[in-house]
Amino acid sequence: MMKNLNIQSKVLLVTLLPLMITGFLLSSFFIWSQISGISTALDRKGQSIANLLSSAAEYGVLSGNEVALTKLIYASAHDPDIMAIVVSDKQDQPIVHTHPSGWADLEKVIQSGNDRLYKIFTTPVFYSSLPVDDYEPDASVGGTPGAATDLIGYVHVIVDRKHAIAQQTDVLVNGLLITAIAILITAYFASLMARSVTSPIRSLTSITDAISKGELEKRIAVDTGGEIGILQKSINSMATALEQARNKETERATDALFIEKVKAQTTLESLGEGVITTDASGIITYLNPAAEKLTGWTFSSACRRPLHEVFKVVSSNTRVPIDYPVYDCINGGNTIHHDFLLTLTRHDGKEFIIQDTATPIRDNYEDIIGMVLVFHDFSKLHRMSERLAYQASHDDLTGLLNRREFEAQLSRALIEVNDEATEHALCYIDLDQFKIVNDTCGHKAGDELLKQLTVEIRKKIRNHDVFARLGGDEFGIILKDCPMSNAEKLAAHIKDAASTFRFSWQQHTFEIGASIGLVPITHGHATTSDLMMTADSACYIAKDKGRNRIHIYEPTDEDIIQRSGDMQWLQTLNKSIDNDKLVLYSQLITPISETQGLGQHYEILLRMKGIEGDIVQPGLFIPAAERYHLMTSIDRWVVRNTFLTLAKAGLSGIKADLDVPGFSLNLSAQSLTENSFLDYVVEQFEDSGINPSLITFEITETAAIANLARATEVIEKLKQLGSRFSLDDFGSGLSSFAYLSNLPVDNIKIDGHFVRDIADNPVSRSIVESVAQIGRVMGVKTIAEFVENDYILQEAKDCGIDYVQGYGIERPRPLKDILKHLGLTRMT
Repeated sequence: MMKNLNIQSKVLLVTLLPLMITGFLLSSFFIWSQISGISTALDRKGQSIANLLSSAAEYGVLSGNEVALTKLIYASAHDPDIMAIVVSDKQDQPIVHTHPSGWADLEKVIQSGNDRLYKIFTTPVFYSSLPVDDYEPDASVGGTPGAATDLIGYVHVIVDRKHAIAQQTDVLVNGLLITAIAILITAYFASLMARSVTSPIRSLTSITDAISKGELEKRIAVDTGGEIGILQKSINSMATALEQARNKETERATDALFIEKVKAQTTLESLGEGVITTDASGIITYLNPAAEKLTGWTFSSACRRPLHEVFKVVSSNTRVPIDYPVYDCINGGNTIHHDFLLTLTRHDGKEFIIQDTATPIRDNYEDIIGMVLVFHDFSKLHRMSERLAYQASHDDLTGLLNRREFEAQLSRALIEVNDEATEHALCYIDLDQFKIVNDTCGHKAGDELLKQLTVEIRKKIRNHDVFARLGGDEFGIILKDCPMSNAEKLAAHIKDAASTFRFSWQQHTFEIGASIGLVPITHGHATTSDLMMTADSACYIAKDKGRNRIHIYEPTDEDIIQRSGDMQWLQTLNKSIDNDKLVLYSQLITPISETQGLGQHYEILLRMKGIEGDIVQPGLFIPAAERYHLMTSIDRWVVRNTFLTLAKAGLSGIKADLDVPGFSLNLSAQSLTENSFLDYVVEQFEDSGINPSLITFEITETAAIANLARATEVIEKLKQLGSRFSLDDFGSGLSSFAYLSNLPVDNIKIDGHFVRDIADNPVSRSIVESVAQIGRVMGVKTIAEFVENDYILQEAKDCGIDYVQGYGIERPRPLKDILKHLGLTRMT
C-alpha cells in the first residue's frame, strides 16, 4: 500500500504517524487516569459513608430507635451521589431507609446488585462491648453482652453513578477534543514540512514525466542546494542531451524516410507488375509505369478517377465483365485474388491476360485507408500454357491427337455408350510398307509421308470423329455416332485413300496401304485397354492375312480369340517375370559315342507356375513372348537364376571335367540382336562366380542364319570366356550346310523331326547320318533330340551320333532336384 503513495504522502505519513500515535497514547493515558479517579473517588465516598454510618447506627439498631436512625441516615443522604441508605437488622430486613419511592423499588435495586448505574456499599453493624449509661441491652435483640464481634445489622449505601458517569463523559469528550485539536495542529505543521521537503522532488518527478513523454524542451528551476540541487542540474543536462539527440535522430530519420521513399518509388517504377493504389473510396491515387503501360492511362490522367474507369476487366473464360471488388477489399478488409484469369482492356482497346491481387492498406491504427492492386501480364505465359497443353495432347509431327488424349476420348466414348443409346466404332490403322520408305529415303521422308497421308485420311472422315496418331505408323479413329454399317464404309474409304495415295521423294515414288482393325464400341468392353487390345488384334489379323485390308471384330472370331489369348499370356508373363513365377527345369544330355572326353550335361528348360500352382509348359507362353518381344527379358531371367542356383549348389569357381556336369542355356534371336545382352551375360558370370566353361549356349539355326554377323560376334566373345555353343534345330533351314562352316559352334543339335522318324523314314536317316559325318569331319559333336525309345536310341548310335536327349533317356525334372540327385548338397 505504501508503494502506491506519492512521496509527499509518504513524508507526511512518516512525520505524522509517530506524533499521532504518541499523542493518542498520552491522551488515552490522561483520560483513563481522570475516569479512573472519578470512579475511585466515588467508591471511596460510598465506602466511607457506609463505614461511618455502621458505627453511628449501633445504638439505634440495638435500641430499635427508628427515629434516631432515620435522622442519622438522612443526615448522610444529602450528598447528590447517594441514592439511598438502608439500615437493616442482622437478617438484613430493613429497619429504616431514605428512598422516597418505598422499599419495593429499593429492594429491586439491592437485589440486582452492582450494575452500571448503581453501586452498593455494605458495612456490617456489630455490637460494641462498651457500657452505655442509660441503656441496658435487651437479650432479645441478639448477641451476648460483652461479645465485641456480634453482628446486629447492616448499613447499605447505594451510590448513584450517573453524576460520575457524566463527569467521566465530560473528561473523555474534552480529552478527545483536545487530542484531535493537537493532532490537527500537528498534521498541519507536518504537511507544511512535507510540502517543503517534497516540493523539489515533485518538481523533479514532473519534469522527468514530461521528458518521458517526449517534452524534451522543458527544464526545472534550480531553487535548492545539496543533493536535490545537483539532481535538478543533472536532469536539465540530461534533457538537453536528449533533445539534441532527438533532433539529430529526427534529421537522420527524415533523411532515411526520404531515401526509403525514393527507393520505394524507384522499386515501384521498375517493377514489371502493374501497381495501382486507391483511397478508401476506390479513387486512384497512384499508378506505376507498368500499370500505365498495361492500362493505357498516364498517372496524371488516371489520378482521382474511380478504379473501374481505368481498370476494365472481364473473365477470360466467360467474357463477363468483372465489377472489381473494391469494397470487399476496403470495407471487408479482405485480400482479393481471382482464381480465374482476367482480360484487361487497355485504353486503346488492346487486351491482356492478367493475374491480380488486391490488398487493403492500413494506417498505424489498423484502420483501412485504401487499397493496393497488383497485377501482371500473363499473356505470354498463358499462350505458352495453352501451347504446352496442346503439345501434351497432340502429336508434334501431324498435329493429330496423341495416344494419351485418344485413350481419354475413347474412355468418354465408352461412358457415352454405357449411359446413352448411341453407337460408336473404333478404327485401328497400321500402314503397310511404311518401313520401306524409312529404310530407302530416311526418317525425314517417312515423317513427310505421315503428314501428307494424315491430310488425305482427314478428308475421308467427319468433323466430329476423333483422329489420332498412336505412335510410329499407327493411327486410331473414333467414329462417333456411327453404326457398324456406316463404320465399314468409312473404313473402306480410309483404306482406299491409303492405297491410292502416291508419295514422291527425290525421284522415288512409293505405294503404301493400310491394314485396319474395326471394332464396335459396345457394352461388352469394360475398359479402354480392352478396346485398344481388341482393335490392335483385329489390325494384326488384317496385316497377317495379306495387308491392305479391313478385319471387322466379331465376338466369335477365332483369330481374335487366339490373338487375345496371346495378349493375356503377355500380361501373365510380365507378372511371372516380375514376381519370379518362372521355374527352372533340366533334361539330361548323355553321351553314347565311344569317343573319349565326353561327359554328361543338362539342358536348362523353362516352365511357369500357373494360378492354381500347376506347371505351365513353354509351348503355351513362348509364342506370345516371341510375338511381343519379351524373349530377351525371359533369357535374362533364365541366365541370372541359373547362375544363382548353380552358385548356391557350390559350383562357383569350379572348372568343367568328366565328374562335373555342364549346363546348356537357350538364347533367342531377340537376345542375339540386343546390344546390351552380351554385356549382361558377362556381368552375371562375374557376379555369380560361375566358370564359363560349365555353360553351353544354344541358338537355333534359323536365328543364327537370320543374324549371322551378330551371332558370330556373340559366339566368338563367349567362347573367348570359355563357354561352348550348340546350333539347335539343325537341318530345319534350307541352307544349313552352307552356313555351318561360318559358325564357330561346338555342337550340332539335329532337328528332332528327323530324329523321331529315323527308324521309318530313309530320308530322315540319311540326313542324320550326313550331319553326324559332317560333324566328325569338322570336329563338332552331334546331339540327337527327341530320342523317345530304345529303338531310336540304337539307330542314333548306329548313325554315329555323339549325344542323345529325349523322353527315352530322361524326362525333364526341376533343376534343384537334379542337383540334389547329383550330390550337390550345398544348395540352400
